[in-house]
Amino acid sequence: MSHKRTFTGAVRTAVKVRDRHCQHPSACDVTMDDCDVDHIIGHPAGGETSQCNGRLECPTHNRHADRHDHHAQPDPTRKVTFLDDLRARLRWHHLRTEPADPDPHDNDPRLRFI
Repeated sequence: MSHKRTFTGAVRTAVKVRDRHCQHPSACDVTMDDCDVDHIIGHPAGGETSQCNGRLECPTHNRHADRHDHHAQPDPTRKVTFLDDLRARLRWHHLRTEPADPDPHDNDPRLRFI
């Protein structure tokens, strides 16, 4: 949870890693890099800036009132368990690590079944 009005830092990263694409019910597939992190319950209405009250939405679904999903409900807040923390760390590590240099023999069809 953050005391700021906007999603920044770890809270923003947590929402992006969790959602990975626009969460509008129209099954929009805009990726997390092109999405905004939006409050489900708006900040002026008392919504907190937390992972449970945040979601990714593309600019079209977030910024246009006629296309915005007004019926969404935030995830229930709950205590973060050891497994939640471990999953988040593994996802973060997976997204941040660069692939190793590819093995030149991987594309050799003769070695495919060895």
